[in-house]
Amino acid sequence: MKLLVVKKFKKTGGCMSMNKFKAMRKRNVFSGVPAALVLCVATALSANVHASSYAVATNSITNFGMTFSPSTSFTGFTFSSDTAAQGNTGTGNAATMDAAASCIGCSYNNSFMAHGMVSDYSYGDAQITNNNVLLGTGSASVIGESSVSNGVGSGSGINTMVGYFSVTAPTTVNFGFDATPYLQSQITAGGLASVANINMTVTISNMLTNQTVFSWAPNGSLDAGETADAFNLNWGLGLVNTGNAVFNPGSGHFASSANLAAIGPYSLNITMNNSAFVSAVPVPAAAWLLGSGLIGLVGIARRKVS
Repeated sequence: MKLLVVKKFKKTGGCMSMNKFKAMRKRNVFSGVPAALVLCVATALSANVHASSYAVATNSITNFGMTFSPSTSFTGFTFSSDTAAQGNTGTGNAATMDAAASCIGCSYNNSFMAHGMVSDYSYGDAQITNNNVLLGTGSASVIGESSVSNGVGSGSGINTMVGYFSVTAPTTVNFGFDATPYLQSQITAGGLASVANINMTVTISNMLTNQTVFSWAPNGSLDAGETADAFNLNWGLGLVNTGNAVFNPGSGHFASSANLAAIGPYSLNITMNNSAFVSAVPVPAAAWLLGSGLIGLVGIARRKVS
């Protein structure tokens, strides 16, 4: 009967080989203990259970509006880029509006949502749906996402929107947009680190003096010149211990204004930069399996002695 049990476990790859077991049995290592139990507990010492780390940071902006008072002409262009890395393997792409997805171990494309801890993969993507996004047409989205069970991984997406305009008299520039961010950081047993970062900034520079005259980084509180700042778009969510943290505020509105006194040419720069970084290592055989097996061995041995 014992031989049948051993063969069953050997077929499934769950226990050590019969030859190895016989050699240890000859040395009276497992005296008085049933063969099947010894085989399974001992094999657990050499098995591996993989831990996992997962992080994602995504953001989409829509309904971007910009007005000048007094009015002035405005021209602009857009640029998208993304990267992904798993261990020593990396990839990246760039385009004027819709950078091709960087995806290692996955096939996502323009999918700006959390995909979860489903396998080992890294994903970065960035998309601007219309080159007039700064004038209220289309949307801009970015994502950085990665999940690993052994090693390190990262993903990032960056959208850059640049514009140029000139003022002939003191001018007020008004901005407004809606944003929908999502951050998640998750670690299971044995994971080392999980970090999700979101950044979005708006700057205006005087091209004659090469000086920044306006800088806006929405942080969830109303600062000078702001009329709406729903939540923080410049921060990071990270874990170094087992857990699952999520930032999912839904859609929020943001609005601010800049007063430009000097006459001359100006440049506008809007940057969205989301990234994710994770690391994990395989852990030895499940402690609960080994511990419970050893306790069982002790109990059986005691009953045999008695």
